[in-house]
Amino acid sequence: MQHRWVKPGHLILLTAYHQRYSSDFLLPMGRLREHRSAAARADTIVVTKCPFDLSPSERRMIKDELGPKEHQEVCFSYEDYPGLVELSTGNQVDWKTFTADQALLVTGIADPSTLLSFLENKVEQLDHIAFRDHQDFTASDMERILSQFSMMKGETTLVLTTEKDAQRIVKWMQNEKFASLPVYVILHRMQWFDKDREIIENRLNGFIKAYSGNDSLH
Repeated sequence: MQHRWVKPGHLILLTAYHQRYSSDFLLPMGRLREHRSAAARADTIVVTKCPFDLSPSERRMIKDELGPKEHQEVCFSYEDYPGLVELSTGNQVDWKTFTADQALLVTGIADPSTLLSFLENKVEQLDHIAFRDHQDFTASDMERILSQFSMMKGETTLVLTTEKDAQRIVKWMQNEKFASLPVYVILHRMQWFDKDREIIENRLNGFIKAYSGNDSLH
């Protein structure tokens, strides 16, 4: 959105369900890097991280709040966590067979609230270490994780983390001190509600056909 040198053919604006730009403010008061009116440049607006049971009335309320222009379409998506992968072995685990009475969740993402809500019904007791976004895990960070994990006394105790964070944690699993940590990576997918999948596919397919059919671009 802020890269003025890049001229996108179809601009998709993402806004989180719990942090919609329509009620946000410019930095430093809020999280916006430019005024809310800049959303008019987008071709498609996607409201992400919606509750799975998003109602038709709430969809209408959010659309009214965002006030899309004539050329814009508003779509809705939700977060899906289809399973887990054991970091050390790569073995996949289904939630149906997953058992843990205590787990330590380690995240270095901007907003882990959706994941925390999901795990409420999966783990009896959940502890959480929330690092800053894009955390590059250091030895002292890993010591903190190991220390907190060692104090947990559950019969089945695991360390859970995100796919994003696992990419930075995996290097430490070669270290003998941390190799015994039972780290499981929570798989994550963004999913469309059925009607929204159809809308976004039609819009993007239409753009691709128009783009590929433009002789001036060849």
